[in-house]
Amino acid sequence: MRTQRHIFSDPACLAVLTGLFLVLACLSLSAPVQAQAQDQTRATSWLIDEERFARSAHADLGCPVCHEAMTTEEHPLPDGVFKEGPTPFDPTTCFSCHGDVEEELARGLHAGKPVPAGASMDRCAACHDPHGPDKAAGKGAEAQARELGEDSLTCLSCHGTKAATTSVQPRLCLACHETGSTPTHQATACLTCHTDAAAYPHTPQEKVNCLSCHVRHTERVIHDAHAKVSCTSCHSAGMQPVAANGQVIATAVNADLVHTFDLPAGTASCVRCHTEEPKGAVLAASSVLPPKSVLCAACHAATFTVKDTPSQAGLGVFLLGFAGLALIWLWTVRPFAAGSARHSDSTDSAAATTQAQHGPRGLKLVAQVLGDIVLQARLWRENRLRWVIHALIFFPFVVRAGYGLIASLGAWLAPKAAWPWLMLDKDWPLTALVNDTFGLLLLAGLVLALWQEYHRSRAPRPANAPRPEWLVLILLLALTLTGFVLEGARIALDMLALGSDAGSSFAGALLAQLFLPLGAESLASLYGTLWYLHVIVTAVTVACIPFTRLRHVVTAPIFLIVQALQRK
Repeated sequence: MRTQRHIFSDPACLAVLTGLFLVLACLSLSAPVQAQAQDQTRATSWLIDEERFARSAHADLGCPVCHEAMTTEEHPLPDGVFKEGPTPFDPTTCFSCHGDVEEELARGLHAGKPVPAGASMDRCAACHDPHGPDKAAGKGAEAQARELGEDSLTCLSCHGTKAATTSVQPRLCLACHETGSTPTHQATACLTCHTDAAAYPHTPQEKVNCLSCHVRHTERVIHDAHAKVSCTSCHSAGMQPVAANGQVIATAVNADLVHTFDLPAGTASCVRCHTEEPKGAVLAASSVLPPKSVLCAACHAATFTVKDTPSQAGLGVFLLGFAGLALIWLWTVRPFAAGSARHSDSTDSAAATTQAQHGPRGLKLVAQVLGDIVLQARLWRENRLRWVIHALIFFPFVVRAGYGLIASLGAWLAPKAAWPWLMLDKDWPLTALVNDTFGLLLLAGLVLALWQEYHRSRAPRPANAPRPEWLVLILLLALTLTGFVLEGARIALDMLALGSDAGSSFAGALLAQLFLPLGAESLASLYGTLWYLHVIVTAVTVACIPFTRLRHVVTAPIFLIVQALQRK
């Protein structure tokens, strides 16, 4: 016969029950402490919940009955904001009405129970909230809202939670901090940004992160995202930018203007850091550079703007050159001339026959695009060495352009997310790795291409063979080298002016060592010149595309797509 086991005889069940008992015991012991802590938190704030106060036992009295000293014309007194804890709630004030409690405490009792040994009962507000229903006495749920008197309403116009968080200019703060100037955030309550300013003691407030409400502006506004620069360094009239630990922070120099964030017209705020004669503690490039144009999108996270003169000239020649090529093609092919309709009909008939034999045209077109345009499959079949050299030049442009496009679109479409701004930060490890790795691959491809062209020029070639495109390769090489030099100068300037480290750019960090001996001031003056040199080389390269074999970057994809559509 099997013996029936009791639940408490099972060690596993006994362990589980013991654990549950300990958890419940801890919760029961901590509940009063948590409630007291919440009351303590409520008692250490200058703000009062109007609805709770209307249900309290003190609602009929009016604030001046307990806070007689606060009714003077000097209120609020600045020295009163530094009081610790609930000291404003003097027990003698409470005993003036609750004399029975004082007599009971003299007998060692409170609420009819003995006072615990060592307990202090002279801090009434530590347990009792004078501005809310006394839940300890069981009156919280039954308390009814009372109509507040004029005296209480006057006090709550500053100390009420609704007034403090919705008022255009909360008098609670401006009574001491009024400067006479109109702050930019005059329609925003002070506690929206300074969330703990209503607590006492009133400690100095931490600098507020503007990005908690605002988003960074894209690089379309300025040259760079300025990820290392605090917003107030540029936008606040009362703050001075200061370099510290690789960042640009701001320190107050005019207390009357620290809340004035109007951005001066033009580049007036930029010259705080970008000026030929440094005025502050930050030494940046002396030139106020324009945002990177659309011409830079082949390698960088650029903007869809063209604000610098070299880029405008280069893009203009580029468009005019391809417009001329389009006119020549239209004049030669005459796609709209008489008889073209018959040719179109025969082409459509042939395409329909091919489609019936070899499958849907859309799939063929996708395969053609991926195979010949992206993967360069046709070139791979013709010459493996040429494919390797072409891939070393082609894929770095594709990867860096795609990376920059994702970062730019992310900053535009998801400005509150963190990842776009990390991608736009040239010192972020992943961005630095992508830029340096594919920049070096591009450099290797160009060197191999020059080596191949040199050997071709030395060997005999047929009369109809194309001549070497030295100009194209030299321009691309100059574009790559000036980019690396510019990056090295930027890193060196950050190291000298901001005290930052070399970052994660392994190639740029090596080049930065060449610029460090120049010093911060010389490098700040040189950086703008190097930047415009890189932009000029870029603009010249883009302008030459329609007039050299480099135009195949535009014409070859178009030709391959048209060829796939016509099934030639």
